[in-house]
This record gives sequence, C-alpha cells and structure tokens, in this order.
Amino acid sequence: MSKQSSLKSEKTLTSQLGYRISNWLWRRKTPTTASGIPEKEVDVRDDTPGTPSISFFQLFKYSTPFELLLNVIGVIAAAAAGSAQPLMSIVFGRLTQDFVNFTRASKMQPPDERMIQEAAADFRRTAAVNATYLVYIGKSMNRMLPI
Repeated sequence: MSKQSSLKSEKTLTSQLGYRISNWLWRRKTPTTASGIPEKEVDVRDDTPGTPSISFFQLFKYSTPFELLLNVIGVIAAAAAGSAQPLMSIVFGRLTQDFVNFTRASKMQPPDERMIQEAAADFRRTAAVNATYLVYIGKSMNRMLPI
C-alpha cells in the first residue's frame, strides 16, 4: 500500500510540477494598478451590429487643410526615400558593367592600343558619371533620413 501511495503521490507531484512549469511559461500577466490590485479584464471588441464601414478618404473628413498638406508632404518624402535604394542598385549595376566592358576591351587578342585607349576614356567618363549619381543619391538619402 505504501508503494502504491508513493507512486500516486509521485504522479500527482509530476502533474502539478508540469502544470506549474507550463503555467509559468505561458501565463498571461494580469494588469495591476499602482497599488498592486489586479484590474478587471474588459472586452474592448466592438460587437455592435451595423457599424458602418467608411472609405479611406472619409478617414480624413475632419482634418484641417494644414494636416492634409502635411500628409501629402509625408507621402512624397516616403516615396522619395523608398525609391533611392532601387536607384542606387541600378546605378551600381551600370558602374559594374563599365568595369566589365573595360576588362573585355583590354583583354582582346591581339591587343589594339587604340581600342584600349578608347575603352579607358569611355570607362573614365561613364564611371565618373555613375559615381556622381551615386553620390547625389546618397546625399539626398542622408538629408531625407535623419540618422
């Protein structure tokens, strides 16, 4: 009988311990007031039938003209900041292609001195233009995004 009762108490202890561990890991904390008294949970869902749906532009029905102007400026600034990264990728791709074109021209067999000079001049010109674009895009990103 003692063996059975110890086995039963061991199972109870294991189940209680498992419950305590799972309760400790996944418990939800109840909000408390400043004095430490638990607050009552309030259901904040709006289950009233017939809540009218409104369009996107009706959200701004009570906005002042100044607030609408700020929203427009914000949308334009966000579009400009978001377009800078793809523009930099395109310009960097063009700069990489300039390196490839110069390398191909310099590795031609038999080496032609005139072609190498033309390829070098073309490389300098296009690389300078693409590097300038990268600098301008980087500067404009720095001005739009305060870091």
